[in-house]
Amino acid sequence: MSITSFENYDSVRGSNFHCVHYSEVAYWKKTEEHDPEAVVSSVSGGVKRIPDNIEVYESTGRGAAGFFYDKCQDAMNNKTNSAYSFIFIPFYFIEHDMEDVDDEEEFARWLLENKDRSTCPEGYREEGKFFWKIWKLGATFQAINWYRNERNKYHTHAYMATEAPIDEVEAFRNSGNLVFDQYAIDELKSMYMKEPMHYGTIVLPNAARRNKQYIRDSKIVLGMDGELKIWQLPNNNILKIKNRYLVSVDIGGNSTGADYTVMTVIDRKGMLMKDIGAPEVVARWRGHCRHDILAWKAAALAHYYGDALLVIESNTADRERSNNTEGDHFGTIIEEIADYYPNIYQRSKGPEAVDERPTMKFGFQTNKLTKGWIIDNLIACVEDKLWIEPDKEMFRELRTYERKDDGSLGNIEGNNNHDDILMSTAIGLWVALNDMDPVAWITKSETRVNTRPMTEATF
Repeated sequence: MSITSFENYDSVRGSNFHCVHYSEVAYWKKTEEHDPEAVVSSVSGGVKRIPDNIEVYESTGRGAAGFFYDKCQDAMNNKTNSAYSFIFIPFYFIEHDMEDVDDEEEFARWLLENKDRSTCPEGYREEGKFFWKIWKLGATFQAINWYRNERNKYHTHAYMATEAPIDEVEAFRNSGNLVFDQYAIDELKSMYMKEPMHYGTIVLPNAARRNKQYIRDSKIVLGMDGELKIWQLPNNNILKIKNRYLVSVDIGGNSTGADYTVMTVIDRKGMLMKDIGAPEVVARWRGHCRHDILAWKAAALAHYYGDALLVIESNTADRERSNNTEGDHFGTIIEEIADYYPNIYQRSKGPEAVDERPTMKFGFQTNKLTKGWIIDNLIACVEDKLWIEPDKEMFRELRTYERKDDGSLGNIEGNNNHDDILMSTAIGLWVALNDMDPVAWITKSETRVNTRPMTEATF
């Protein structure tokens, strides 16, 4: 028998084993020195596929991504030809998670009376139909009694599901340090997710000189595919509304292996109804391209949506400029179009500042402080359903966004995990709800002014 750790596994390399138990695999972090696949391969090669030999991967869920999650998904999906079988142990199979019931007849009556109830029975923090659900899954009265009392310790179901999941879906969705309430994500998804009305491509003109007319001559070509997804086309020519659209841009890299650039178009029309309306994502572009071209594509998309407020995150640009890895993104993207696109977002000092003198700069600056603001705002938007989100990829990123051990925020490490859509949306919603002029109907006098021919002075 040998015992070793993920951090120091060389002592068992080359051994021949009959049984291997990999414990708490979800917490095996991929680093430059250690890769979960490499550790397993060094041990697994010594276990022959013969009767009575076995390999076991065991862990709590800790999020819907990563090495352990991928292993479990492969084992649950017969089409992947996995070498492993999947076993889940629900809380009600564990003797520790049980509590005596004094009157079983009375308990049965309570369970039956509340089986269709969509609200919480008096004294408890879970819906009556949920207790009936776990009874049908096989939970005993004693397990249900423990659960309903233990549930009162937690404000939301997500925290309880982390400690006592009823199935593998709950186990992965609610474990680890996930930032967003997984059940609130489910509700938002069921309300608003839908397929795009159109796909499209942002096509820039071939003109060598780039100016105001270059932006006007750009086109959105609709088709069966493309990097642009559109759920609603712009219609400001019919509904005369000012401060309606904004386009928020999270800057990624140029190469295919880099982070994506995401441009999210938000329509604030619903906010005309102050207490019940909500901003809505109506289009989204996600892809890679050269950064000078990106600048003009962003301006073109914003122009397409009624000369929308163009909000470009400056954090990535500043960081890359300092590291000198892919050039001066800030200069390329912001200053490339600053003289030609009239409606670029400018930030002032934050609410924590005490100096009254205004200092305006292009772009939304994401730093440790402002990132906390926009993520806190996004948490409220998810839980209180404060915006309309149709994109299935956004829901995927919400599910895999976590607070790291060092306190930083980001997506769970795993295949095809990103947070670019999430950040673009978080910035856009922050500006739409907190830092943009009120949305309002355009008056007749404003309409007359806006119909004059555009000149240099207009900009």
